[in-house]
Amino acid sequence: MRLKKGFFLFLLFPMVSIGQSRQIKIWRKDQPLTWSDFKGSIDTNSSLDAITTSGDTVLYRWHTINKQIQLEFTCYSLMIQSRSWIRPSKKTDALLRHEQLHFNISELFMRKVLKELSNTRFSVNFEKEIKSIVQKEKREREAMQSLYDNETQHSHNSIQQRKWEEYINMLLN
Repeated sequence: MRLKKGFFLFLLFPMVSIGQSRQIKIWRKDQPLTWSDFKGSIDTNSSLDAITTSGDTVLYRWHTINKQIQLEFTCYSLMIQSRSWIRPSKKTDALLRHEQLHFNISELFMRKVLKELSNTRFSVNFEKEIKSIVQKEKREREAMQSLYDNETQHSHNSIQQRKWEEYINMLLN
């Protein structure tokens, strides 16, 4: 296989259509979530008080130098505002902190995937290898998100909530 020119590939988890792209918030330490970020329609079939739909975007560019594939990565953790919602009667500071931590967990795993991608030597099958790393990260992120919700009882167990906040903040720092 002969590779000469680079290109970008966008892997977005969860998938977002072009029309929704204006309702995306990129994770930034200095810009925590606010209730105005939750722009989606309430799922009336859900027993939950709020949903934060978050995931990662992985962009890469490749080129060859001396017949060696060189890859450059850029990754973002994001919230899909059009799929995130809150029941108006349930807006509390505690619930917002809980939802922020879901977003922080996505950021944590985005950093993990970026580190793994940056430390991997890829073959000519790099697209498949990148996808495998990203899928593994996605499974691990989803497992941690579920564990977080279970242990905190969706923010209702304030002791567990504080433990999780300390743990995730320590990992992010």
